Amino acid sequence: MHFAPNSTRDYEWGRAVRVPTRCRNWAYFPDLSGEPLMLDCAEWGGGDIRMHHLWWLGLFPRITGQRGGIAQNWWQYFVDPNLAA
Repeated sequence: MHFAPNSTRDYEWGRAVRVPTRCRNWAYFPDLSGEPLMLDCAEWGGGDIRMHHLWWLGLFPRITGQRGGIAQNWWQYFVDPNLAA
C-alpha cells in the first residue's frame, strides 16, 4: 500500500511515468498470468492518497470459492487473519 506500481520510494503515488503492471490481474486470482498493462498515476487517482488506497483495496480478489486451499475472496482474511495461517 505504500507503493504504487510505478513508485521509486514510499508514498510516491503521483508519479506520471507509465510502467507495465499486472495489478488488474488480481481480479482473476489465482491466475495472475494475464498480459501487463502500461499504467501511470492516472489509474489510481493522480497522486491523491485516498484515491490510491481505494483503488488498491478495490483490486483485492473477492469472488466466491477456493483454489488450492486459498480463498478467492481475500476480504475474509481481513475480517479474520487467522484464516490465512
